[in-house]
Amino acid sequence: MNKTLSRIVQILVLIGIVFSIAWKIKPDDVPHFDSAVKMDFLSQYFDEEFTIQSDTVNNIYTLVQKQQILGYVLLSSDLEKQTRGFADVIDFAVVLSKDLSLLGIEIVASKETPSYIKYLKKEGFFEQFKGMKVDALISYTPDLVTGATMSSNAIATDLKSVVVKIGDFKSESRHLNRMSIMKNGAAFLLLAFSLLHFFFPKKMAKARLVLLILSIAILGVWCGYFLSLAVFKSWLINGVVLQMQAALFVMFILSVFLPLFTRKDFYCTYVCPFGAMQELAGKISTKKVSFPKPMKAFLRWTRFGVLIVILMLLLIGLDLPLDDMEPFSLMHFRAASLFVLILASFMIVLSVFIAKPWCRYFCPTGMFLSLFRKPVFYRKKD
Repeated sequence: MNKTLSRIVQILVLIGIVFSIAWKIKPDDVPHFDSAVKMDFLSQYFDEEFTIQSDTVNNIYTLVQKQQILGYVLLSSDLEKQTRGFADVIDFAVVLSKDLSLLGIEIVASKETPSYIKYLKKEGFFEQFKGMKVDALISYTPDLVTGATMSSNAIATDLKSVVVKIGDFKSESRHLNRMSIMKNGAAFLLLAFSLLHFFFPKKMAKARLVLLILSIAILGVWCGYFLSLAVFKSWLINGVVLQMQAALFVMFILSVFLPLFTRKDFYCTYVCPFGAMQELAGKISTKKVSFPKPMKAFLRWTRFGVLIVILMLLLIGLDLPLDDMEPFSLMHFRAASLFVLILASFMIVLSVFIAKPWCRYFCPTGMFLSLFRKPVFYRKKD
């Protein structure tokens, strides 16, 4: 089989793998609105079609259209402790515009005496809050309704508790946006440094140690940026959030197209933080274990076998914990599972005796990226 035909087959196989996974994996973990709460009331506030993204940590529901925020919904039922009205607590939804002005308050469930709720609406209790910004709502002393004092007080008290969350959420979001810009900027600079090593390996050889240390410190520990099967699965299901993952996505593009056109590896050799860890560990001892030829022949295909097994398990519908099947989440140390910590530690120690064992013999992500580098069905004639 000649090189051109092999290249065509290779690309078709890769396209088939990507589309097979995209078709088979179902987006079960796409954020959704609390199904226990009817959201029909939202149509009176927003004419456009939208999706609702749920922040399960802060219990804030964001209304999004074409990646643009339309507004927010907060539920009093998400409070740890609600204020009791005359008969019981009153569950309501607070609808906010994108600039955090209150559009309306909707009662979604209540065991409160129905006549009290009707009386509050009749007396215009809810109207006094309309158009107010979150900061003003927090400091506002509302006019309670005589004859339904307990009910109006319960709603007013819980309203303040609810809108406080959005203020904290927006402050946290601004902080995260600043951090995201800084991390992406640092990652782009490191990618540029990696490209210098890729195109001028001999001239940059003396700076190789610096590259390894920066890859671990910046990409791994600080940014937590690395390519993995778990990342690819997330992108296939949820898409790429460019605001947060711009550098990571560019890293992926470079890792695919540079090998495709130059036949030289980029990511595994010049970028991967875990590969850098193994390479540094390997510098402890220059003496490495040498395998016999039959073992070398077997190990040559182990990465491919690991990748194929994982893909087959995904295709038959198994929900694999991909984060735990590779050691890269070691970079997210506090969130890493015990298995990942053991696997990563074992591979780093093993690197002292065997050069980059995970990269060379087991890494399914590295195997996937290597498919873009060389015609796997073509062999040179002896």
